[in-house]
Amino acid sequence: MFGTGGLAAFLNDNVIQLLLILVAIAALWASRKGEVSKVVTVGICLVLGLAILALSANGGALGKELGAWVVELFRVQP
Repeated sequence: MFGTGGLAAFLNDNVIQLLLILVAIAALWASRKGEVSKVVTVGICLVLGLAILALSANGGALGKELGAWVVELFRVQP
């Protein structure tokens, strides 16, 4: 059978850290050129994408926990 467990483990172990390092290097490089706003926009989009990837990487269990936490924030306490 085919599965995505190996791919998800590889992404969790390697790719995300490398992307974050590349974003940090790009931010430092762009700050020297004065293009900070463009880097911040791209960086925020990348971080949001990585967060969504992390929520879906373990079969959605983390996403369900996050959803329950958000619902708990808006629940009226007696």
